Amino acid sequence: MNKKIKKKVAGMMIFVMMFSLGVVSVPMEEAEAAVVTAAQIQLSRIGPSEDHSQILTFTIGDAFDAVDETMIITYESDFDMDGTGSDLDFSDIDFIDDVTDITLVGAAPDEGELLVAVTASTITFTQDDVTAANIASGSVITIEIGTGVAAAADKQPVTPTAGGTYSVAVSGTFGGTGTLYVPITTAADDDQVTVSADVSALMTFAIRDNGDAADTNACAIGTISTSAVSTCDYRLKVGTNTTTGFQVGLWADDQLNQATITIDIDDIGEGNTVAAGVEGHGITVAPPTSAGTSGTATTWVEQDPFDDDDTPIPVAEANMDVIFASNGTQDVDMGGTGNTTGTTLITHRAAISTATQPGSYDQIVTYSVSSVL
Repeated sequence: MNKKIKKKVAGMMIFVMMFSLGVVSVPMEEAEAAVVTAAQIQLSRIGPSEDHSQILTFTIGDAFDAVDETMIITYESDFDMDGTGSDLDFSDIDFIDDVTDITLVGAAPDEGELLVAVTASTITFTQDDVTAANIASGSVITIEIGTGVAAAADKQPVTPTAGGTYSVAVSGTFGGTGTLYVPITTAADDDQVTVSADVSALMTFAIRDNGDAADTNACAIGTISTSAVSTCDYRLKVGTNTTTGFQVGLWADDQLNQATITIDIDDIGEGNTVAAGVEGHGITVAPPTSAGTSGTATTWVEQDPFDDDDTPIPVAEANMDVIFASNGTQDVDMGGTGNTTGTTLITHRAAISTATQPGSYDQIVTYSVSSVL
């Protein structure tokens, strides 16, 4: 194992967030001659018979730097420090001197390494018998045990089988002594709380101008001549958190017409294109090129017959038709502006012939939006 520098504070924060509400931090009960201070232990689970991880920290008043010197962590006998599946060993434990990892081994430590021996109730760290690791007085020792915290761990210790108060003691020939206590709950789930929440479905819709700068309910084609195709456009702004998708349909009250004398501009024939000098009116549809502000994956599909522009608008509610559909979330900020990639551009295209009668023409187009399964 190589030495490495850890960001200790950040690691502890991650550990605490990850663990259940049963994290324990109990002051060290010191013997009269104790030189272990500022001690605390955290267990990821404190229910009975629970696999768990541990973080034990304390400050040593005497150096731990002499050959063959020991530091022993002793657990009350009902703890199972052998772990589940197979015995815990040095690879399941990290030993940190302030911010520096000390290399742990299971046999024949080299210079600067610590020998680790694990029994059902103890973990013993022993200095090399030739050249000890230099762990100075005043060092903050952090011992991390188990898969949740130790870098290379693949095994966990197990809490006692019955509820009660259990001791964890620090001792050894290095001179530091002291005892911590942890509670073990009576029931397996007494150290946990289940948090639940519901999120309601959300769908929003607005008709916006071409630049998505303002709401609009008007599309002014203007004066149409026989020499060009005239257009107007607007954007459909749909937002939803539903993952199954949604669809947009439309229908018109009538053709583009003079209602008082029932004269209209003919709808373009399906499969045709509005052309200058030929009477016709239809729409083109340009669905979004992005899924909205979050970039969530959504595929937009123009529906037949609107997938071959220009297309006539169906007249009357009974003929309402789907112009396009999506297969997932469309996360659009309805309060935002300028979203021209996450909105659908609708362009009305109209042309007249020399036989088209003069006058003012209008049409009301209604849109419908719904989710799909």
